[in-house]
Amino acid sequence: MSATCEVHKTTDEHFASAARRTQLANEALLTADFVRSILSYAPDTGIFTWMTRKDASPSWNKRWAGRRAGCLTNNGYRQISINGFGYFEHRLAFLIMMGDWPSDQIDHREPGTCTDNRWDNLRPANPAQNRANSRLQTNNTSGLKGVRRHRRQWQAQICAHRKLHHLGTFSTPESAAAAYARAAQQAFGEFARIG
Repeated sequence: MSATCEVHKTTDEHFASAARRTQLANEALLTADFVRSILSYAPDTGIFTWMTRKDASPSWNKRWAGRRAGCLTNNGYRQISINGFGYFEHRLAFLIMMGDWPSDQIDHREPGTCTDNRWDNLRPANPAQNRANSRLQTNNTSGLKGVRRHRRQWQAQICAHRKLHHLGTFSTPESAAAAYARAAQQAFGEFARIG
């Protein structure tokens, strides 16, 4: 038995797609060469630093050149404002290192490290891969990813390929977690996060 994972089609999806369109439009305005001319990116630390800008006033350069760029957003990511638009640092890192914007999302290899923009912690991902690498949700009551209490037993389930797959009912939470781990590894490979 499988059900769709996208049960709630709400206005949030409309706003998310509108925000994505705005993001893509803003990204189209910036080239890798321009970003490299105003920002220095240290791949080993993930830190961005403002460079001296020819298009900026002497007072701007005196105040900002050589200082760390960006700030922390409400959702926990670092963002840099360029020409009045905000850009996530992990996406700017990809632009600087690869010469073009990512075609999809950028995943932080270690979940919960959305401020760690070191190059070796970033990788391109589609939305399903990015979700597969997420941490345990805060509303999880079992303490195990993909496991929930079902009557007096434990049920394992996974959302893969836009479908919710029931993996079975088990007598122990550890058995259910093992079933989830096997399914996650098979469905998501290197993006599978078990804990």
